[in-house]
Order: sequence, then C-alpha cells, then structure tokens
Amino acid sequence: MKKLLLMFAVMMLSLSAFSQSSPNRMIVIDKARGYKGFVINRLDSVIFRSVEGRVAADVQFISYEKTDDNASKIKCSVTRTDNCHGFKVICMSKTNADAYTSEIALANYIDRSVSQIYTQDFTNAEMTGFDFEFQANTSYSILTLAFDEYGIPCDVSRADFTTPSASIVGNPTVAWTLDNASPTSLTLTMTPNADCAGYYICLFKEGEAEQQFAQWGPFFGFANMGDMIKRFSGKKYTDLHTNEWTGLVPSTNYEIYIQPVDINDEYGSMVIANVTTATQGGDGIAEVTITIGDFGGDATNGYWQYVTYTPNDQTAFFRDMTIDKAVYDEEWNEEKILEYLQKDDDMNPYWNRYSEDVAQWNAEPNKSYIAFAIAQNAKGEWGPLARKEYTTPSAAQAPGKLPAVGLRMNNVKENAAGVSPLKSLKKGLQLIEK
Repeated sequence: MKKLLLMFAVMMLSLSAFSQSSPNRMIVIDKARGYKGFVINRLDSVIFRSVEGRVAADVQFISYEKTDDNASKIKCSVTRTDNCHGFKVICMSKTNADAYTSEIALANYIDRSVSQIYTQDFTNAEMTGFDFEFQANTSYSILTLAFDEYGIPCDVSRADFTTPSASIVGNPTVAWTLDNASPTSLTLTMTPNADCAGYYICLFKEGEAEQQFAQWGPFFGFANMGDMIKRFSGKKYTDLHTNEWTGLVPSTNYEIYIQPVDINDEYGSMVIANVTTATQGGDGIAEVTITIGDFGGDATNGYWQYVTYTPNDQTAFFRDMTIDKAVYDEEWNEEKILEYLQKDDDMNPYWNRYSEDVAQWNAEPNKSYIAFAIAQNAKGEWGPLARKEYTTPSAAQAPGKLPAVGLRMNNVKENAAGVSPLKSLKKGLQLIEK
C-alpha cells in the first residue's frame, strides 16, 4: 500500500500558526455535493490508501410474503466481496430509489438513514421491521451500501421486486365514451360496472403521467400510479359521471387515467382513455387585433392597463406581450420582438394562447407602451406582427379599483418550476439469517 502525506494539509497547518485569518477548516466534498469537514489543528496527517477490486455487498431478492399478523417479510441473500468489511441495508419504494440520479447520492442517503452495519454474509435472511405499509402490485428496491476496512462507504447494490397483486373482489372497471372534442375542451362520460365501488380520474398530455409520477412520487409518497391518480383526482366518483376538461391545447393527444377500486378500496386495472382535441385555425393568414381597454388602480396597490388580443378564425394559436416604449426604443426593435415571440417556451403554460386574451398588465400613469402579438395558422405559418402603441392616462383619471387576480408583468413570462425533496425513511429494519 502506498502512503502519501497530503501537502495541502501540511501547508494549511503551517499557515494557521502565523495568521488567524488563514484557513482553519478542511472540507472534503464529493461529486454529489456532500461534504465532511475537519478542524485543521486537530489533524495529524492525511494519507491515501489503495483498495483493489469491488467493495460491494451483492443483494438478491428471494421472496416477499405477509405473516400471520399481516406484517411484511422479505427474504433475500447478501454476499460481500473480498474487500467488503460490512454493509448497511434499506428497503424503499422503487419510485424513491429511482429519484436518486447518481450512485453517490444514493450512497449518501443510505449512509445518513441507516445506523446498523452487518459484517456477515446472508444466504436466506428475513428482513422485517418496516415502518411503511407495502402496497399490492407495487415495485420496491432492496439496497445495500458496502464499507471497506477503513469504514469508507463504497458500492451500492440493488435488487428490485414487485409485490403480488391484491385479491380483487370481482372485476371493477369503468367504461367511457367521448361525448365532445373541441379545440380546447374534452367531454367524457364514465360508467362503472357492478364490481366497481368507485373510481378516480385525471387528465394528462400524452406521455406526461409517467413523467409526473417520477417527479412527484417521492415527494408525495406515491408507491404506484394508482396513488397518484387518487390524490390528483381529489374526488371519488361512484356512479355514472360526465366530466368536461377545458383550457386544453388544440390538436393534442391526451390520456385520461381512470382508476377503479373494488368494495375494499383495492385498485383494479387502470383504464386509460386516449383522446385528441379538435384542430383549430385554417390555412389562411393568422392575424391578431389589439384593443386598448380600461386603465385603473392607485398608488398604494399599483396601476394596471387592460389590453385585449383577439385572434381571427385562421389562428391555431398566438402569443402576446406589452413593453415600455422607452425600453423598446432603447434596447429592442421589431426583429428582436419577432425572435422573442416566435421562440417556444415549454416551461410557460400561458405562452401559447388559443382564444381571446383579455390581459391586465401592470402599468404606470401617463406612460407610453407598445402591445405586440403574432399568430400561427394550422399549417404552422406565422402571420403578420400586430402592433399597438398607447399612452396611459394620468393618475388622477384612474379609477381606484384594486388590481384583479393574475396581474401580468410587462414583458415577463411566468415560469413553472419546483423542487421535489425526498421523504426520509425511518430506521428500524432487521436482517436475520434463517
């Protein structure tokens, strides 16, 4: 083994003797941004060691069952490599495990969450003591984190498995019919069968349900898709029900997830209705008319200006904005406005407009602005850029009406963004060789 004295640590130790402003902490940061810190004057030396080969505790799933008292029990085997001194083990939903995009992040989580270290191999271990309820027909992951002889966390080993399906009473399902599909709305009628004690519904753009499950599953604790549909639906339907979804995108494929349950509230097979909104617009020139409306507000709550953007019947969708004329004259031009409005923005759900937009922009009294809009027809061709200059009245002419909800900033788009922290799992697992 090769032993090296870390010159950087020696240098910091030397500097700390001469100046209080010199560094007095050493921070080691891994690639997942996890770190461990040390007080420099407590360090003797920093050395490097070499450990050959994999350091892992390879885990294999054997079986899952319920005990007589309805507790969950997993049987598995764990085999350490030659250089593995010990390991930690944890079980979680596959959704939670998949949320960690790197092995380093997953290793850090296991190391923080589990205290027990096992220093033996297991050929037929029983894992019990779970602090969560396993759900039927749901995927879970057994994970081990191996440690070398120096107590350093190394490789993660993983075994995925799926719990058995629940004993469903009957065959609960829901039939559906598409009653109407306009460019911006869909209407479905859903009819449960006699075995269906209730059902939950939720609409997604095609392919987005799985994406949202991966995003929100760890945050909300969804173990499977049925959990998410149940939560997002917000209501349990028990009889024939007709539902209309509005504010949709023309010429777009949607999936309506229908989750039936039996008399014991167990999930039946998911029903997915594949539907498409109607096409909007034509092959002609797509144009937008801009109309300047009321001005109002006050100095305390702010001033606002209504601007209405009205598309013609050839328009598939359009985009609009308003901008301070002085800012436009100084920093913008028509070419930049066109580039800005014609650029897609998938993060902004309000960027594309499909019907008349009565916009309430923030504004200042006695100031000049320019409203812009541009539309695209059903063939994907852009129409002419609409432009309307206007000057707001003086403050004395503004009615003292409070701004309405949804006041929009000049030339600023609202972006949807979010962070989904993972829910921590408690300790308490036991691994016992049988």
